[in-house]
Amino acid sequence: MTNLTESTPRTFRGARDIVVMAAAGVLHAGAMVEEDGSGTLQNLTGAGTTFVGCALQSASAAADRIEVADRATVRLTVAKATNWAATDVGATVYASDGNAFTLVSTSNQTIGKVVEIESGIGSTSAVVWVYIEGQGKRSL
Repeated sequence: MTNLTESTPRTFRGARDIVVMAAAGVLHAGAMVEEDGSGTLQNLTGAGTTFVGCALQSASAAADRIEVADRATVRLTVAKATNWAATDVGATVYASDGNAFTLVSTSNQTIGKVVEIESGIGSTSAVVWVYIEGQGKRSL
């Protein structure tokens, strides 16, 4: 997958903690975002980055300030190398960009943990509820 090319609102459940940050450029609502070296938001690029959360609004230019859910439970489609099983609840979820989610850690960024599998047990792609935490909110 690649980063979002249009806004794709995500489905959330429960409370959300929100931060407001400036964008480094164009971002779409629903994209997973990271903090760049200047302290602004950009599309998530993979391992070695500072994950912030899920953009709740779009930014059309650099310096636009947008809301980001930095601690929330979000519904995502997540890929897995083998078939999903009920025992995958609790698995760590990674993102390779702002719109591709997997259980594979290599070259990807940690975004959260599976808290519920909605559908997809027995296949390599599942719709799951993921509790995401931006790195600034993590307890570790």
